[in-house]
Amino acid sequence: MPLLAGITDALISMHSDDNHEGNIHATVEHVIERANIEFTSMAYFRGRSIDDAVLIIDEAQNMTRAQIKGMLSRGGKNCRTIVLGNLAQIDDKFVTPASSGASAAVNVFRHYEKGSVLIFDEVERSSLAEFTEKNM
Repeated sequence: MPLLAGITDALISMHSDDNHEGNIHATVEHVIERANIEFTSMAYFRGRSIDDAVLIIDEAQNMTRAQIKGMLSRGGKNCRTIVLGNLAQIDDKFVTPASSGASAAVNVFRHYEKGSVLIFDEVERSSLAEFTEKNM
């Protein structure tokens, strides 16, 4: 499923072991099933309340302020929310670093006493990705 490619790639990377001969894809499917991981598009979040969960909002750099607000306002009782995004990777022609939902979330939630903002200044993917971000 294309929607899951990013997370499944990350899980494969985290669970692959050069000395392990097993089927890593079966292991990832097992992790997703056992950890009760649910993947949902933004389109299916309206009206929901996410309780007792960790909500991970990925690719937030491409979201508008209204979209991120719609997602963040779904957090219910005992919900922890993580917003991920890299402003250097915006690929939506209608979103800029200044208008990005990720920027809005950082600016608003840096003042929220029950929240934290972490900003990483290095690219973790590869030297090619880092070079691309700086030069394109």
